[in-house]
Amino acid sequence: MVASRPITNLEFARMMRKARPPMGWGQRVAIALSGGADSLCLLFLLQRLIHNPQSVSTLSQWTSLLSLTIDHQLQPSSAETATKTAMVSRALGVPNLVHPIVWSTPPFPPRPPPGAPFEAVARASRYRLIFDIMEKEGINTIVMGHHLDDQIETALMRMGRGSSGAGMAGMRSVRRWGMGDGEEGGLEWFGSAGMARWIARPFLSIGKDRILCTCEAHDLPFIEDKTNFQPEITFRNAVRSVISGGVSAPFFLIEVSETISKSIARMTSSGKTLIPGSEDLGQHELLQKYALLTDYLNAHTYPSPPSTFLLLTSPSAAPPPPDLRAAIVFRIMRYVSPHPWGSPRAEAGRRAASAELISKRLWGSRSAEKPFSAGSEVLWTPVAIRRDGRMRFGGGPARDEERAGWLASRAPPMRRHRSAGGREGAGLERDLTTQVLLGGADLEVLFDCRFFICVRSHSLPDHVKDALANGATMHVVPDGRWLLPKVVLRGMVGAEERDMILGGVDVGHPEAMSNTSWLKVSYIRSLDAI
Repeated sequence: MVASRPITNLEFARMMRKARPPMGWGQRVAIALSGGADSLCLLFLLQRLIHNPQSVSTLSQWTSLLSLTIDHQLQPSSAETATKTAMVSRALGVPNLVHPIVWSTPPFPPRPPPGAPFEAVARASRYRLIFDIMEKEGINTIVMGHHLDDQIETALMRMGRGSSGAGMAGMRSVRRWGMGDGEEGGLEWFGSAGMARWIARPFLSIGKDRILCTCEAHDLPFIEDKTNFQPEITFRNAVRSVISGGVSAPFFLIEVSETISKSIARMTSSGKTLIPGSEDLGQHELLQKYALLTDYLNAHTYPSPPSTFLLLTSPSAAPPPPDLRAAIVFRIMRYVSPHPWGSPRAEAGRRAASAELISKRLWGSRSAEKPFSAGSEVLWTPVAIRRDGRMRFGGGPARDEERAGWLASRAPPMRRHRSAGGREGAGLERDLTTQVLLGGADLEVLFDCRFFICVRSHSLPDHVKDALANGATMHVVPDGRWLLPKVVLRGMVGAEERDMILGGVDVGHPEAMSNTSWLKVSYIRSLDAI
């Protein structure tokens, strides 16, 4: 066995280049610092890289680093541990913020009782607090110390839950934070702000042994959390224990152990490995798939109304490979769905059965195709592209000189979004009047998890101010087949209540979204892989 060696500055610079967010690092970057070997090693290497003149091209406009330590308050010594961690960070020249989780204070749930599983709620609470600090501090990217061993554990956990091949590839070196999940204002809800923040994980290609070697070589005083090795506490700990051969599978792993064993056998037979030190745990293969997927979408996309996606699927052309079809389907669904971007709900729960069902319809026979939906409130409609570029709905398969395709769009609202009179989308309406009249900061609205609307109250046109002063109200309402947002003034004209359109999205001109001195509307969902 080759002896472990410390991570060099050149190696770490390469890792950071791979983990760089698409829009760059920004002027300030945060690091999640628990005080353990992984995060402390990462902090040391980041600080060393910042002060190395050769790192300018790697870090671009970086100017400062801030470490964030979350005190979960689940152990008697947690406050003392957090204080020691903060002192180590400052000793390395990096300012630190310690924040305790205030259990039972919304959006945080009650503290888990002693002996109860706490992994999921602790993680969700930690991420909530980290995100809130990043917002307050104006930081767009946080760097985390997950490494190859963590990647293996994640893959095994997903094996046990029946994940697809894409899920098996584990964590990405960089990913968008995303909108989260749950209800607006809840613990795991991040909304539009989550689309502009990033998580970077530069250590995913190296094992724990090299991290420990680096800590030892530079006398880094890391803290070892003994609970990480107690398999009865968390699912990840149990998987970690099984990997190390320490104990037999705990009771809550028994049901999934057979699934894990079969998945490992399949990977072994195909030449793959889950042994620590294996290069990137399928990341290279995943990146190749992403490249193929992007190329396919670029070649088979046709302009369509705002918030929709038109996929060309000519019956005479060969369909994409089977392992690529699910990825294409999920990517399009995530782009169109009204469920939070990045959540499983936006991708039909990432269920292989849903992807297979949709794929058969998209790339199968079109002789009697009709619109259908198979999850995520996405409607798939067969269309034909005429010679003049216009879409034709219905009327059978594409005719001569027409191109066949499928239009993915937001499905008609469910009953909960209908008014008592049956008006579609009534539940999507937002009354902005009170917040606009209060003035002050810009009013930001996430409409249907698809559009971002910004109203600059201090810059309202005079006629809008006058109308509001005379009792009119301002609303965002869904409009037309595609449920596009319109900002309207609602008031009495004679004996009737009428809407005056102030702005929004013009379906006839896909790029015509309001962008004035007081109103801005944009489509916020991304088609990118991350």
